[in-house]
Amino acid sequence: MKKLPLILLVLIVVLLIAGIVFLATFDANRYKNEIASRLSERTGYPVKIGSLALGFRNGIAFQVNDFSLEGKLKTGPGVFSFVAKRFFLKLDPSYLLKKELRASEILLESPQLTYLNDVGQTPDVPSQNPIPPLDSKTNPVNQTVPVKPSASLMTQLEIAKMILTDGTFIYGDKTRRTSLAFSVQNIHLEINHLSLKAPVQFSGTADLLLGTPKKFKIDGTFSYPEQTIHLNAELESSVKLIGQATQIFGVPALRLDVGIQNLDLSSFYSPEQQAQEYFAGSMSGNVSLSASGGASNDLVRSLSGAGEFEIKSGALKNKNILRENLEKITQIPGVNLLFQVDLGPKFKNLLEQRDTNFDLMQLKFGVQEWRVNIQSLILQASDYSVSFAGFYLLDQSIDLNGSLVIGPLLSQAMTGKVHEFAWISDREGQILIPFIMRGKFPGAAIAPNLGTIAQKTIETVGAEVLSQALDSLLKPKKKE
Repeated sequence: MKKLPLILLVLIVVLLIAGIVFLATFDANRYKNEIASRLSERTGYPVKIGSLALGFRNGIAFQVNDFSLEGKLKTGPGVFSFVAKRFFLKLDPSYLLKKELRASEILLESPQLTYLNDVGQTPDVPSQNPIPPLDSKTNPVNQTVPVKPSASLMTQLEIAKMILTDGTFIYGDKTRRTSLAFSVQNIHLEINHLSLKAPVQFSGTADLLLGTPKKFKIDGTFSYPEQTIHLNAELESSVKLIGQATQIFGVPALRLDVGIQNLDLSSFYSPEQQAQEYFAGSMSGNVSLSASGGASNDLVRSLSGAGEFEIKSGALKNKNILRENLEKITQIPGVNLLFQVDLGPKFKNLLEQRDTNFDLMQLKFGVQEWRVNIQSLILQASDYSVSFAGFYLLDQSIDLNGSLVIGPLLSQAMTGKVHEFAWISDREGQILIPFIMRGKFPGAAIAPNLGTIAQKTIETVGAEVLSQALDSLLKPKKKE
């Protein structure tokens, strides 16, 4: 019996030495294929891991190198890929037995998320019934109020520092990459003292590569007990964003306010994109949006808001609205003569120039569910103005009705060359051309409302013919 303590002491020493040898020689890479296979099964996407490392100095340190995940989205069109150079996690093991997760550091280095829309458009949205029917799984009546995670585990989460560095996000379209592709690079996000018991502050910066590079920064607070997020963001010095997410009786509620001041629109287009139609000029305005709901359909159903913007000293590049409308008017003979004759020094290049230049464009709109209601959009140029109203859907469909009003001086010059333009002129001598814009971008185009023009022509010409007939009938005949 006296030898028992000695035997136990030797046994403890042997186990301690064996543990040290095991930790010193442990190779986590032996399990990387099994871990990748398990992750692939759980996510439904192929997972690859370059190497694993596990260390036990000053805590438990776990590292994953060259991680990748890719595949075709199951919830919509498109393919994605996610790769990361390194994921590092350092834990305090003394708290694991207490079911507490305390990390001194979490680092995600050089992550890159790429998404490609492989159908060239957003998912179709029914025009007559824009909200998809809800099934039993998504019907709000059958949903329960979200329940907070178990306090016995989640409230014990504490992370001293969490860093995402050198991140990248790329978005593109396989069929229209030059018109839609953009990326966010040099993403750096830092969270200090992450805890589920007190408000947490976060901040980050990034470079938005949309046209020319632009600096983007964000900061805010997150509070787990109150389930609220407040954030402020800024793009260069022209765009400021204030966002808020909270819970109202267990239902998520979102609000977003955006203010824009003297934003240079042309800076958002690359040289390749500037070969297409785009707006240029200095834009200012604001928009406010809000939504609430526990599911994505609920958020879209409740989406509402309003906004107004204006563009000063601007242009619609690579599109001449005036010429495009005049070329399609077939009811008035001799319209093509306008493109062959000289309208005078003031209007010499108006129909030949490539762009639509304007002094001011003003837009007022409201948002309801899938629909953006364009209450008024007015474009004012020196010699004419354009105004229209209608709606735009999130599937990129558009339906607008408007009118092109040509000023008195230009109308006089045009009528002097093509007298028939008087048929569609008002009492002040201004030529009025009603038009429509329908279709789905990028195929939507502006066209004159030929039915209205024909009706106006018939009314005007008919009135002239009737007036001439009455004059001829009522005019006293000369005696022979």
